[in-house]
Amino acid sequence: MLRIASLTLVIGAVLLMTWVLAPASARQGRDGAVATQSAEPKAPTPSLDEVAADVARLRSRIGLDAGPFRTPARDPFRYGRSAAPSLPILAAPVAAPAPAPALPRLVAILSDTVNGAIVRRAAVSVEGNVRIVSIGDAIGVLRVAAISADGIELADTAGAKFTVALRNP
Repeated sequence: MLRIASLTLVIGAVLLMTWVLAPASARQGRDGAVATQSAEPKAPTPSLDEVAADVARLRSRIGLDAGPFRTPARDPFRYGRSAAPSLPILAAPVAAPAPAPALPRLVAILSDTVNGAIVRRAAVSVEGNVRIVSIGDAIGVLRVAAISADGIELADTAGAKFTVALRNP
């Protein structure tokens, strides 16, 4: 009995929702014609002369003249073709600068007090190996020029100086 009551209740709810949510049907008049109502009132259609006047007014506002169409400088439908072949520009060969040497990664700054003076050393990572260096030690082609509390200064044989800062993890 409970099944039949719940089934009747569900079917009734579905029918009621279908009736409520269904779109309104068109009404027929006495002569059999279907009458429909439009939500928007119909605006009068402008004449061709009014449209042409509006187009001319808008063109004058944006600065376009009504002259003949100009051919564009490029054609987007012809990919890879240029209008005129360009001549190659030959530049004087420039000597490439020497590449900068690979800088080591600064891992830590170590400090120690010796006879009242602070002596600093740096822990650097070179190609995956950690080395502890002092001022004057060589790291590949670079030499340690100075060690401060936040980084080290390296110099190469040509005299160029490179600074490697200590990064916070």
